[in-house]
Amino acid sequence: MQLALERKTEFANWPALYWDRALAPQLGIRHVDDREHAIKLWNHLFDGSSAVVSHAQVGEVRHMLTRRSLTNDVLENTLNARDRRTMLLAALGSSTKELACELEVADSTASILVRSVLSKLGVASRTELIEVFGGALLTFGASEKPAMEVCFALPARAQVSTFRVDSEDYTLFELPFRRLEPPPCLTHAEREVVRGVFNGMSNAEIAQLRHTSINTVANQLRATYVKLGISGRSQLIAWCWKSHARTDKRARAATRASCDRGDSDA
Repeated sequence: MQLALERKTEFANWPALYWDRALAPQLGIRHVDDREHAIKLWNHLFDGSSAVVSHAQVGEVRHMLTRRSLTNDVLENTLNARDRRTMLLAALGSSTKELACELEVADSTASILVRSVLSKLGVASRTELIEVFGGALLTFGASEKPAMEVCFALPARAQVSTFRVDSEDYTLFELPFRRLEPPPCLTHAEREVVRGVFNGMSNAEIAQLRHTSINTVANQLRATYVKLGISGRSQLIAWCWKSHARTDKRARAATRASCDRGDSDA
């Protein structure tokens, strides 16, 4: 796992999860302890001043390496104002048709915009977008339009480190990650419909995938809303993400309690 000093220029090509942590001080890798500074670095990703250059998923941690630069290869992969709006709408569960209407573009253009945003952020699907960036994105309402000055929340327990290579500034984000799942209180069919919503599918697309009617899908969504005490796709996404975050918090508390009991038994 150790990465030799002479290979420092290769850091930009692969996340730091393979670095020998003992080498970090020698290589100028600094952990960011100042939360405000960490949030500022995080927001460089959303304000168009830095871009994701590498990423990897290891267990429950998403490693994301960003570079801040004015070179063309970085500028081409930064988020612009329309990207940010697309990202937010996608995270809130808007279907492609709804997104196209909101952005005032054709459906095909909306699909291209979503794919571009996912690619720029290094995520494979809308569901993964919510899993990785939900904490930052779901702080806004469906009608809000994030501007350059908006501050996106840095996920809790995120670890942030910085370093320089060839006069370029890099930031490594190590983000907690857990799979987003529909509520267990729903029926199997309702959970499958919710997964479709996660991926931004319209009722018609979900119906086609599940070989059923649009009315059936609409009824299953309405039943889901009633069970969860919500209305609409954006509230469904927010409810599932917050529930997912609460479950993660309870799991950490249970682990700590178990460790405490182990310590006392010893």
